[in-house]
Amino acid sequence: MSLLPLKIVREDDPTTVFALSSRRANSSVVDVPNLAGTTVELYIKTSQEQMNSDVGVIKYSTGTGQISVVAPPETSGQVVVNWSHGDIATHKFYRLDIITSGRRLTYAYGPVEIVMA
Repeated sequence: MSLLPLKIVREDDPTTVFALSSRRANSSVVDVPNLAGTTVELYIKTSQEQMNSDVGVIKYSTGTGQISVVAPPETSGQVVVNWSHGDIATHKFYRLDIITSGRRLTYAYGPVEIVMA
């Protein structure tokens, strides 16, 4: 789990590509998650304290088709999120979860900043 600030450039493009990777401490090895057979969920919140199920939290998911995994899912480490920047304009925090075999892993979380292009 990584605390990563997320800066989104607001343009007319309704999709954003996220490249997921991590690096081990004291290593040059970059790990890319195997997304085959997983569910990816992105929560956009007004604050870190909000529960995922709270009113006002926006959820995007591979289960609903709002997130798609870039092929090949085993090695790409990329997801495409279809969203409206207007929907998330007042939200200040995000959390990205990867669910495999019923096990939820918070992959990244942190503050969200939307900037004009």
